[in-house]
Amino acid sequence: MNCPEKRLYIAIIKQAIKDFYTGCRSTSREAQEEKELVKEWVMAERGTFSLCSLAWSDNPKILKEKLLITFERIENGGKLTK
Repeated sequence: MNCPEKRLYIAIIKQAIKDFYTGCRSTSREAQEEKELVKEWVMAERGTFSLCSLAWSDNPKILKEKLLITFERIENGGKLTK
């Protein structure tokens, strides 16, 4: 299933990862705040998070775990890949 809604929710996840990455690499206060907001969104599974996990075909807990692993890699100097 590749409906517009699914693509939208997947784009939200990808943007969240990019925002986290930018927050790790930037010294601006705004980028740091955005990074923290992204991490809070994932940790609390707030708002659209559950819908995003369904689009990703995962249980919200599994998506949360995958994103936290990704965030840890980014914080340890990892790069974003497609």
